[in-house]
Amino acid sequence: MEEARFIGSDYAVENQKLGYTLTEAVEFFLSHRNRFVGIVQALLPADVSRDETLGLLRDMAALSDAVLLALISRYQKASGVHLPARTISN
Repeated sequence: MEEARFIGSDYAVENQKLGYTLTEAVEFFLSHRNRFVGIVQALLPADVSRDETLGLLRDMAALSDAVLLALISRYQKASGVHLPARTISN
């Protein structure tokens, strides 16, 4: 997860250098994430079990969430917005 957070933070820095807003950076991220999910789906062998597929999707979602949250956090830090960390209970 640490690497995913680093990627998100780095992605934010690069987008900020290019002058993109947070909304634009998130839109770019989501479009690339959706393409990536489609590519993975196309590459999955037909004999992969439902449980394996669901596990892979959960792992991909967790990594994607970590990248996206780090991206947003980096933008907030750069703009001086500091929100207290909250724990989300499921």
